[in-house]
Amino acid sequence: FVMAVAFDIPGLLDDAEREKARSELAAIAQGRLAAYANFADPASNPDAAVFSEPEAWARLRALKAQWDPQNLFAGNHNIPPAG
Repeated sequence: FVMAVAFDIPGLLDDAEREKARSELAAIAQGRLAAYANFADPASNPDAAVFSEPEAWARLRALKAQWDPQNLFAGNHNIPPAG
């Protein structure tokens, strides 16, 4: 179900099954430290910070501020520059 919700494969799940899968994903998410970006549920529009532990996220933001302060590379799962 996780992959089906992440990619929302047409015809694989009906609406009730999709809602059940989303509910299961939410329950799983409560206990984890990070998420795998390739399987993020696009309907939830996750903040990219959920894909890293807090210390790693801080380092990524610091690097982004150093190398891309104008945030030119702001596509998928954007890391906003710190500061």
